[in-house]
Amino acid sequence: MSEHLGDKLSRLRRLSNLTQEELAEKSGVSVDVVRKLEQKRKGSARLPTLHALASGLGVELTTLLGDPPGVPSTGEADPPQLVAVRRAIHPLMFAPPQESDGAEVLTPSLLRAEIADAWPMYRSAEFPQLLNLLPGILDDARLTASQEHHEGQAALSKAFQLAGHLSIRLGSLTLR
Repeated sequence: MSEHLGDKLSRLRRLSNLTQEELAEKSGVSVDVVRKLEQKRKGSARLPTLHALASGLGVELTTLLGDPPGVPSTGEADPPQLVAVRRAIHPLMFAPPQESDGAEVLTPSLLRAEIADAWPMYRSAEFPQLLNLLPGILDDARLTASQEHHEGQAALSKAFQLAGHLSIRLGSLTLR
């Protein structure tokens, strides 16, 4: 059974040696919200509030909320979509980047938006849709990294991070 948000918030706050008032001040969230969450009179909070609390605690949001549910391993062969993600990560990592197909000019801001749109799929455990999109995101990130060094490399890093999180969630700890 997973730990209640209020219990986790209280535990993390105490580990940070903060009072409820200090956490409220550091996070910019009212002390009333902190109290209600910890006393379980409030079962959840809006995402910006949760981000602010995590920031005030100095932890990642997933530390506060927990990771999304994983897919239990059945022992069967990996689905083709996961194999496509692996291929998008590993063999192409050192190969020359693909050329743009010219359909759309890929800018770093478009790539950042593409990656940002994929994270909610991961968080809501929409793994089949994400498995279908991720190889293209990785290809786009590699292409952008080859053209826009700093911003492209940062985007490629985020795309790899997403792929790694997804692989672990799916129970495939190796990218072979």
